[in-house]
Amino acid sequence: MAQLAIPAQPANATPGARADSVIVVTPNFTATQFVATTARIELGLSRPPAAAEGTIAVMLGTADLTALFERGGNRLIYRSEVVPLPSGESDVSVYLVTEEAWTELGRFPLRVLTPHGFTRAAVTPSLSTNNSGQLADGSTGGAPPTAGPSFGDVQLTLGVRTSHVRDGWALETQVNGLGATDRRQALRFGERGATAPLLDLSDYVVTLARGPAKLSLGNTTLGSNRYLMNSFGSRGVTLTLGVPVASLSVGVLGGSAIVGYDDLLGFTRQSHRVAGGSLAFELRPKRPGALHLDLTLVNGSLLPQTSFTQSALTDAEQSTGAGLQFAASTPTQRIRVAGGLAMSRFVNPSDSLLSRGATTVAVVAARKTARYLETTVGVLQNAKIRGNLTASLTASWRHEHVDPLYRSVSASARPDILLNAFDANGNIGALGIQASHTRSNDNLDGITSILQTLSRATMAQAALPLAALLGVKAPGAFWPTLSYAFSQSHQYGAGVPVNSSFTAADVPDQVGTVHSANAEWQSQRWRASYRFNHSFQDNRQPGHQQSDFAATTHTAGFGLTATRSLDLGLDLSTEQQHNLERDEWRTLNRIGVNANWRPREGTALAGNFSATRADDSPRTQQSDNFEARLELSQSVALVRMRPKLRGQLFVRFARQSATTIQFLNPDPLLGTARRAD
Repeated sequence: MAQLAIPAQPANATPGARADSVIVVTPNFTATQFVATTARIELGLSRPPAAAEGTIAVMLGTADLTALFERGGNRLIYRSEVVPLPSGESDVSVYLVTEEAWTELGRFPLRVLTPHGFTRAAVTPSLSTNNSGQLADGSTGGAPPTAGPSFGDVQLTLGVRTSHVRDGWALETQVNGLGATDRRQALRFGERGATAPLLDLSDYVVTLARGPAKLSLGNTTLGSNRYLMNSFGSRGVTLTLGVPVASLSVGVLGGSAIVGYDDLLGFTRQSHRVAGGSLAFELRPKRPGALHLDLTLVNGSLLPQTSFTQSALTDAEQSTGAGLQFAASTPTQRIRVAGGLAMSRFVNPSDSLLSRGATTVAVVAARKTARYLETTVGVLQNAKIRGNLTASLTASWRHEHVDPLYRSVSASARPDILLNAFDANGNIGALGIQASHTRSNDNLDGITSILQTLSRATMAQAALPLAALLGVKAPGAFWPTLSYAFSQSHQYGAGVPVNSSFTAADVPDQVGTVHSANAEWQSQRWRASYRFNHSFQDNRQPGHQQSDFAATTHTAGFGLTATRSLDLGLDLSTEQQHNLERDEWRTLNRIGVNANWRPREGTALAGNFSATRADDSPRTQQSDNFEARLELSQSVALVRMRPKLRGQLFVRFARQSATTIQFLNPDPLLGTARRAD
């Protein structure tokens, strides 16, 4: 390693300086400033070291640059016009070196601009490919033949992310594309069929920011009002301005999800776009969340078309709305309140594509409202019960009311609903408890000819680690964690609608109850679990009281880390289903075995096997299913100098078989039983 030796007494040495005094290093740059790659770097020494003290070494990051520094009196000078400074942030470290040790004299952060003057510049490409080709396949029995092996089905995902910062401005971009050799797997095959591009633009975004302002163009989101515009996402442009006291967000976006390069802006069609904005205030900026208000305005118009992932018959829609939300909390967060009120005017404008020249009745615009209120109170906070035993309890209440026919084109709000929910969660020592009760109904206008549905749901669960309960300091694997959950839901009609063809037997009235229990053991090398689940569906409709259904499931699992490179697992389950109306039982038993072996880094051999048998009582049929899978994978570095650029090679083998034996309606060729493979 090169070192720069400085004479003990240079010509300009300070008279009377003591060789054993501390050497102070002073740079000509500060930790907050950026310098150019050709900037002159100087390090001033309070005195040069004596010959017996050692020599000076200078490091930039992990590189030794001592040989590139020139001595000028008590100064060390790096002339970067010969070898430019590396861009980025690194430390300049100065050491006093002897044969025994390196003693650090100073460490100074150095921030260097890029060659084009950016304080930060980065371009990060990404590429991943997948070939779903197969070597061979086959089938037996009644399984339909396949099209045969194929090797050309390649899927490609590529992207580029850039980041540039200069003079307080920050520019970031992200572009992602998807490609496929099989057009049926193309991004827009569902929309354009045989004309879908094989390589297409998935999404992009360009963001320009300076201080509290940020401008985004491309795939972005807008809005935080749950009833008007709640993280509505599409292609468009958004602008955000924010200071501690207030923030403003405005934007214009396309009316539905957009992919491809045909419509890069997304918001140019006036009849298919959404415009909105929100103004938020923090009335106590020193304590965010103490009292927060936000006002949202939305105006949107949608054409009768869906996003590229959907297919549906739709109608043109327009809505204009305004909403106010608030949130408040005490300094300790023990009491929190949030609420909001929104009003939306919605209409289906005349659409020639649907009317096709026919005379239609115009839809009357509906102005509807929606509201919510949520409160949370910390009833107990680590309250002492006895000794070290403490308890905590938090209770909350949620209220929601959405008018019938309420609709906003930029939010998914369920209309015609009244909901009240009560929640509680807490703990007593190591015992954790949660409970909730929800009550809701529709048909808020009370129209007698329309069925009104009422829903009631109750849930409770508890979890207890036995080791913590018993105060075991070294629990080991013997003490399991126990948990239990109960849920019950009741959905029923308020009555028989008048002037309808409904009868009492047509009005729903069902109660569903579920009990589940779980025990888990965990150690460093092995793990085990047992789960129990019982569900019962009680039908209470007149004439259908016996149409009930029950199911019970037992599941056990065991896992073992045999060595650092070998994991084994075993799963067992049995399920019984009982149709009470027909007095039929169906039993399903399953066993599964899995293993994962990693003989060396980047190499993995994984396999699993499962066998399932299903039969019923009375004995009408029996089904057996077997499945085996084996996969060998190897990770490889595509470029030796860039280990992060890697590929994955794998070989998979899979075999599935199914056998069904019919004990009724015998096949004359097979006798009393019919078998299908």
